[in-house]
Amino acid sequence: MSKNLEKLIFEKGAELLKHSQKRDSLFLEKNWWYKKMLSWTMRNKNLKTSLFRFIDVLPSLSNDEQFLSHFNEYFKDQELSFITSGLGKALPSLMVKNIKKQITQVAKMFITGSNVSEALKTLSKNWEQGLAFSMDILGEATLSEPEADFYSQAYLDMMNQLLSAQKTWPKKEQLEKDNFGKIPALNISIKASSLFSQIKPEAWDYSKKHLKGKLRPLFQKAVRDFIFINLDMEHYNYKNLFLELFKELLMEEELKNYPHFGVVVQAYLKDSFEDLKQLDRFAKKRGQKITVRLVKGAYWDSEVLLAQQKNWPIPVWTKKEGTDANFEQCLSWFFKESQNIKLALGSHNIRSVACALACHQLYPHKSLEFQVLYGMAEGLAHCLREKGYLVRLYCAVGDLIPGMSYLVRRLLENSANQSFILNSFVKNQSPEKLLAPPRASQTETSSQAQSSFCNFPVLDFSLKENREQFKSALEYWKSKFPLEVPLILKGKEEKSPSLFKRENPSHLDQIISQSFFSTKDQAETAIAYTHDFFEEWKQKSPEYRLSCLKKLAGLMEKNRFELSALQVFEVGKTWGEAVADVAEAIDFCNYYASSYEKLAVPQLTDEVAGEESFLRYEAIGVTAVIAPWNFPLAILTGMTVAPLVCGNTVILKPAEQSALIAFELAQLLLASGFPKESFAFLPGKGEEAGDYLVKHPKVSLLSFTGSFEVGSQIIKKSSHISKEQKNIKKCIVEMGGKNAIVIDSSADLDEAVSGVLQSAFAFQGQKCSAVSRVIILEDAYEKFMSRFLPAVKSLVMADPEDPSASLGPLVDRDSFERIQNFIKKEDSLKLFSSDFKNSAYFFPPVVYLSDRLDSDLMQEELFAPILACYKVKNLEEAVKAVNQTQFGLTAGLYSRHPGHIEKFKSLVEAGNLYINRNCTGALVKRHPFGGRKMSGLGSKTGGKEYLKQFLQAKVVTENNMRRGFSPELFEGG
Repeated sequence: MSKNLEKLIFEKGAELLKHSQKRDSLFLEKNWWYKKMLSWTMRNKNLKTSLFRFIDVLPSLSNDEQFLSHFNEYFKDQELSFITSGLGKALPSLMVKNIKKQITQVAKMFITGSNVSEALKTLSKNWEQGLAFSMDILGEATLSEPEADFYSQAYLDMMNQLLSAQKTWPKKEQLEKDNFGKIPALNISIKASSLFSQIKPEAWDYSKKHLKGKLRPLFQKAVRDFIFINLDMEHYNYKNLFLELFKELLMEEELKNYPHFGVVVQAYLKDSFEDLKQLDRFAKKRGQKITVRLVKGAYWDSEVLLAQQKNWPIPVWTKKEGTDANFEQCLSWFFKESQNIKLALGSHNIRSVACALACHQLYPHKSLEFQVLYGMAEGLAHCLREKGYLVRLYCAVGDLIPGMSYLVRRLLENSANQSFILNSFVKNQSPEKLLAPPRASQTETSSQAQSSFCNFPVLDFSLKENREQFKSALEYWKSKFPLEVPLILKGKEEKSPSLFKRENPSHLDQIISQSFFSTKDQAETAIAYTHDFFEEWKQKSPEYRLSCLKKLAGLMEKNRFELSALQVFEVGKTWGEAVADVAEAIDFCNYYASSYEKLAVPQLTDEVAGEESFLRYEAIGVTAVIAPWNFPLAILTGMTVAPLVCGNTVILKPAEQSALIAFELAQLLLASGFPKESFAFLPGKGEEAGDYLVKHPKVSLLSFTGSFEVGSQIIKKSSHISKEQKNIKKCIVEMGGKNAIVIDSSADLDEAVSGVLQSAFAFQGQKCSAVSRVIILEDAYEKFMSRFLPAVKSLVMADPEDPSASLGPLVDRDSFERIQNFIKKEDSLKLFSSDFKNSAYFFPPVVYLSDRLDSDLMQEELFAPILACYKVKNLEEAVKAVNQTQFGLTAGLYSRHPGHIEKFKSLVEAGNLYINRNCTGALVKRHPFGGRKMSGLGSKTGGKEYLKQFLQAKVVTENNMRRGFSPELFEGG
């Protein structure tokens, strides 16, 4: 910026700072507890975390006992004088009452009322003082269509109540007019995500269609009744969807000539400047101005964390200076270039506000209003009002429970180290520092820390090119079916007399593939040549085997769309489940390559002069891989490449239902450079081909993933030792689970309902990690079920080729008939069963309430979208219920009680525990996967110990002392 403009910014900023600090200091003194809280949390990071987590859990605590229990857990190691000041030795009930009162007072600083009627008093008072408003209904997660309908009606009711109240308010020209004429007195902010529970970026057009259906009546009412509607922006993965939705709605005949619509642009997003320019071009094309509310953004933490977890590019500026600089770039462009936008500036940063004031002085013909959050920067709001600007308070209305997350966000914002309010009013930084121009850093934080392995990112379906490529891949396969699946022996394709036709489980008249099942002679051939080649493959350099594996990962990445789309047809995976499966397969290749690089180097056991002892790992022999269909590429790949990279040869026996995707893997193995003799591709029936491999004396390792019934038989049969054997057969066996999630009294229901839905019904419950039991504490039962059952009903069951599908079909006729028969005999109380008309192998979700822990429903692995609910009195009973099964694979807990979380961690008998998240979707390295009890035998898949199962250790000890001479001693002397 020019020196003159910078000087003007400082002058205006210093004036604003002087007046607003004086007023806000009085505000903070009046709310001394809030000021004290900000001051203490600024100095004590642990206290800040404890306090905000306690405030977050507070609304779910139904009695004093729960309150005190949580309070003591969160603050047992903290200095609490600022909270308990003045309470002395008060009785527990009095202490609870006082603390609740203090926190409620803080909530009232930011939330105008629990409903519109309560809020009207505040709105009317502010209107009298010359402050306009934009009303927003609190609520973070819409989990079902009844909840979405509630919000739709709530917005309509709000409009009607405000219209009625408006009639009694005095006219305020400053609030009802701008540079371009009359503007509505009533201003509503809408979160689109609150209006539809099944938004999915991959189902772009479907999501848009339903959102339009919900928004259109609200927009039409705005036109009829002269109301301004602003479409809020939320998380980044919805941003482009909501912008597109906004533009398309505004071009509809009834809406295109109305100028009083607005949308938010978040300056912390790196692409926000381009969004602003595109909105300007859109408004020009439409022929009517639109309003843009330019804000910094409210979800910075979650955007960074989500991108890091998914290994996606971080969409936000990771340094505050970057956001501030981008904000000023957007401001400068607006004043100099934009002809079609009206600006509503939302910021409490006086430097940012002063920049807008300085630019507006140079370009006074532009329309500019200021917006601040109700309860924050009160002094700034009044100062701007006194200067003649339109100032609008963003006013939230709603119950304390959904409002608590809003409150926590505001508290985090105010107490962040880089917060302008904190620096100005608590830290008392100088005007020169507060008003210094932002200098964006040239370095930005990457999505993940650099390491030898990072999880491969799943596809981001908010990007149009990914949606289009996936659709193209679906069309590609449809044009190819049916396909033949031959055996591959010594790199050559072979057929057999036995043919298995695989139907699409969504469309039984569509044959996906015809697999040739191996004969006994072909199986013997496969064993013979892989056995003969073993020594040669074992002696290949580790570098050679690693290069093959890394090339395989590269080929999978190159073909990820085709490999994903094939699973939609062959096993009925939805888009999201399919792409995650391929990403995991790539992860197995990369992680096992990284792991083997370390194991391939001999390790010195100890340092002793005159002697060297090294531990070496060597391959064992022929490995029979007997793979499942439910993760048709991921598990199959992991089971295959682990023994191969270690120097073992492999006989790959895929599941009958997913032989085509297995054939694709076999072809990629050859294309990656794995020698044709290093593996055999041997499709066949489990009870025939699989059984033959298990019993064969030349097979040294058995790697199996599947049901308990089959796995236990493999362990039993492998224990027989024949005279021809050179090795005791080694079994790596992953079996089933009867997994449970516990819902504690203090569970975050937004997270709990969403997590159980995902865990129980993703891929139709056909995952060994899927939850089939939800164990609920009695005082949480009604609250949980009142939201959970409507959410289950709202799930979309459809052909998984349709991206809107949440659930697809069961995998085959055997699974379908087995579950049908189970349902017919089950006598537990049925809480929910869809009226979905069964076709093909579709089986909709069923939810039961069980009263017996020993029932088949509570003990038997079903591999279907069937969920049993069970009530308990306390956490001790819940833990007992979780453990009362022969399986021990996964278990989950939703709780915000630190003591309960620790107890659950130590007492639950499962290989993988998940706290406050869904219990499926384990990632390679991050979540090494495998169970205990009857759920498995072997080290965890995707963990650092996994490869050692395919290796045997050898210790080589050499005496290097010659006639009393040792090199180490010589060098030391």
